[in-house]
Amino acid sequence: MVGMQAERFDIALQQLERAERDAADRASLSVQTELNLAYRASRDSEPFSRRPVRIPTWALDWMMRNELDLLVVAVRDLFRAIDGLPKDKRPRLIQQHQLTLLRNLTEHWEEEDGPSTTKLRAQYPEFRPGWITHNMREVWVGGKDGGVLLSDIWTWAGQMQDAIEEQLIALGEDVPDLGTSSVEGDDDLGWPPERIAFHWRLPPPPEDTWPRTAGLARPTTDH
Repeated sequence: MVGMQAERFDIALQQLERAERDAADRASLSVQTELNLAYRASRDSEPFSRRPVRIPTWALDWMMRNELDLLVVAVRDLFRAIDGLPKDKRPRLIQQHQLTLLRNLTEHWEEEDGPSTTKLRAQYPEFRPGWITHNMREVWVGGKDGGVLLSDIWTWAGQMQDAIEEQLIALGEDVPDLGTSSVEGDDDLGWPPERIAFHWRLPPPPEDTWPRTAGLARPTTDH
């Protein structure tokens, strides 16, 4: 679940960041200069998805933040699984305590001055709940100075999966391949020979089905 939720958060963040760049491009190209008009004409000849057409909607921003909240909850749930592993087989995430406190804020957000907030402020003053910092290579949850790298969460989740599977095998338990069918006997059927196996993500809808603002947008105002 952590791997799936980390990917969902990362995709939503990338879409929002790309939409914000498109909004910046629209603003800079709205000034009617000869160079801007020529550049706009050249962009109009490109495929629709390559033009600055994405809108950084409030819905997309809320979706990204909701995916982050669910990621933090999934991470906390995986923390609980650590206790079932031998002490010498427990992968460690350095910022485990910060994420635990952040999860408490996520699920009990009404406690603005509760114990988790107090501990975060006192023990981790550079950690910023609600802050998301990113560049072309990394994403920090909680701000760049004191936050948690998304890549570290991904790495730790993979190590946890390996450790849990190793422990289950040692106990004689079956460990299913996540790409196989959960319906008994389904994988043994010969027809149809090609099938679709969903994993961490569902395939995105085709771009020509995306909602557009044609007919709803305000009249263009050029300066």
